[in-house]
Amino acid sequence: MCPGDHILELLETKQKTQAWLAKKCKRPVEQVNRLINGRIRLSERWAIELAKAFPGSRAEFWYRLEADYRIGLAMGRKCI
Repeated sequence: MCPGDHILELLETKQKTQAWLAKKCKRPVEQVNRLINGRIRLSERWAIELAKAFPGSRAEFWYRLEADYRIGLAMGRKCI
């Protein structure tokens, strides 16, 4: 699963918006949108911020999700 897909799923489940997430992470909405659309990498800092925004998740989860996604892209797999 792409990190952005997972973020969108959580936002929908919690009935939150990208603007809400941007505010929680102290980032511009445009940057949140680029992250969700896979146009920027989910960095260590992002992983920590997402773990804080979504209690119960861990920074390591987010960072591994990004790593698995990027390795998959390098191997020619597409996001499902």
